[in-house]
Amino acid sequence: MVVHRHQVKDYDKLHPKLKERYNRAFTAEGTMEEIGGGSRLIRLIFRMGPLFRCFFPERGENIPFQIVNEPFVTNKGEEGMHWYRTFYFPKKERHFDADMIIDQESHTVLDYFGKPRLLVSELHFTVTKHGFLHIQSGRQKFLMFGREWPLPSWLSGVSDVTEGYDEYAGEYTIDVHVKNRLFGTLFTYKGRFTERMSHDE
Repeated sequence: MVVHRHQVKDYDKLHPKLKERYNRAFTAEGTMEEIGGGSRLIRLIFRMGPLFRCFFPERGENIPFQIVNEPFVTNKGEEGMHWYRTFYFPKKERHFDADMIIDQESHTVLDYFGKPRLLVSELHFTVTKHGFLHIQSGRQKFLMFGREWPLPSWLSGVSDVTEGYDEYAGEYTIDVHVKNRLFGTLFTYKGRFTERMSHDE
């Protein structure tokens, strides 16, 4: 996720397994206990999401999924991380791809959604009392025609994400809630996953 000390308040309190995960290649598989949220209108709009490999209209419980993180460096020398999420619904395979990049000027983490990129959002990080990473979205822009168009707050999706580690189960955890000021909850998902080690390790 390209998370460094100067991007995260109370970084030293972050769980060691999370510190280890966010700045290297990482592949894991698990189950989304629930993928939900969104009115009929929102889910109708999300039918366009698969064209950009980001949002999707399907909802369900106990959905198998895979997550792959691959670090990269932009042509400007900025650190980045590819995020490839694949959700295996009973009749559909859906994707949610993003690139996280540390902006050279502001040192802010920017999250670019979709392939091709459709939206970009600032991300702000804090650490919970349990050592989990809490992520909240900031200003957002719509990307089209080679330009960035600032989104007014009433059009933005406000993300609230908690990523953790369950030591007893030996599993990573994820809890995501995205809402909008006018339309309420846009989508949610909550799940657990385990790192898949390569044969060389």
